[in-house]
Amino acid sequence: MSIKTLLVIEDDEFMIRQINQLSESVGYSNIIVKDELPSDEEYLQADLIITDINVPKISGIAHIDKIIQLAQRKPVVVISGLDEQTLASTIAVLKLTKVNIVSSFTKPFNRKDFKEIISKYL
Repeated sequence: MSIKTLLVIEDDEFMIRQINQLSESVGYSNIIVKDELPSDEEYLQADLIITDINVPKISGIAHIDKIIQLAQRKPVVVISGLDEQTLASTIAVLKLTKVNIVSSFTKPFNRKDFKEIISKYL
């Protein structure tokens, strides 16, 4: 079985710990965590991208542009502290740009549902 790489783009330390714990429990052993724009290599290395849509150190448009440019068909899970309506609107726009959104969660998320989604792409 090959080692799967998870790219997590998140600035909240509590959320990072939660995501790491759940990811390791389903078998991800290579987890890259960034609170700034990842390198091209990190996008290309990722098998699954988990991203917050509001990371203070990243211009939202630069972040989305990188996913479209380098990781367009890679599965992306979006997490956000925004309200559900804003999250739904953001997801709709991302899908129009052909970003492969496979799931989205508002914070705090259901751990069981989150674990099921990420294990699907292991």
